[in-house]
Amino acid sequence: MKFIHLSNIDLGAEPMHSEHLFVDRAADAWNDFLRVLELCRTEEVDALFITGRLFLKTPGEEELQALDERFLHLPDTRVFFAPGIFPGGGDNTVYSEYPWKSNTHVFTGDSIQRIHVARLSMEVTGVGYSARSWHKVKPDHLTRGRKGAIQVLLLPFAGDSPEIPSADTLKALPFDYMGIGQNRSFISENGNRVYAPGTFEPSGFEDADRHGYIMGELDNDERKRAGIRCQFVSAENREYLEIRVNAHEDIRYQEVEEQIRNAIDTYGRDHVYRILISGASSPSLFIMKDNLYRLGKVFAVIDETDTDAVRALLQKGSEETAVTRFVDQILSEDDSAVKQKAIQYGIDALLEEE
Repeated sequence: MKFIHLSNIDLGAEPMHSEHLFVDRAADAWNDFLRVLELCRTEEVDALFITGRLFLKTPGEEELQALDERFLHLPDTRVFFAPGIFPGGGDNTVYSEYPWKSNTHVFTGDSIQRIHVARLSMEVTGVGYSARSWHKVKPDHLTRGRKGAIQVLLLPFAGDSPEIPSADTLKALPFDYMGIGQNRSFISENGNRVYAPGTFEPSGFEDADRHGYIMGELDNDERKRAGIRCQFVSAENREYLEIRVNAHEDIRYQEVEEQIRNAIDTYGRDHVYRILISGASSPSLFIMKDNLYRLGKVFAVIDETDTDAVRALLQKGSEETAVTRFVDQILSEDDSAVKQKAIQYGIDALLEEE
């Protein structure tokens, strides 16, 4: 039995934007999710398990219809969904109230439910999140079903409070595969059979976890517990990466630009970058650093150099020099693409003359 396990997909994610870049995170999540659904079709996946957040906020009927249509294109794939909590609030019963046309079953959270799929010789036990029912979910209520069937348990998350079974508690339960939704990504170790893909898409620069899904197979054998073969598959099309530049007083803007351009070409131009400049700073880098935004999808340039010292050097006293006249000129006028190279080489040439 082939399966894919996703968690915390967060469809409808808010965009990230700065003065220089707009990142449509909702489109990223949808596009990567659709690629997984296409994989379900081409690889003839038998079951798609979804745990945790599917949408980041309560979806409308049109959004659910669009999702249902996508699932209808997978007639041989059964979809099982154990929804978690909407971060901004909202009742996840919207999923159970929607009249699904596809082979989709939603565990509402009102009770422990068990679904038998004879074609796959599999039983899926699941619980969604509900504030009214989680206190009723006790580990001894989560029991193995009919003999000879592959036993799968789906929960929106695991936790440390008495109301939510912990990952350590789940290890002792008699299921062949236990899938949970969890922000922290981890995969089964030492045969504990508890799997969490983590969040499907990165949320930003501070999110260092892996992002993707679990793809695997479960073998049914009445003589022993089902065998598991699975792997974690990276799914995100776009990463959020930081490029660090250690500047020095004699460094030219061209050197910094070349360093950053090479890094972006190496890692990929589809990724979003944050550039951190530390150390000292040269006059040309101080004046030209805003041009770094043109090198790729640069979300922010964070300058931690001593810019006050460079500014004082460029505008020292009331001395009228070629450099200060040039600096005053370019700092007082709007920039244009036509004069970029002139400024770049002009600054360096004038500084060498000084």
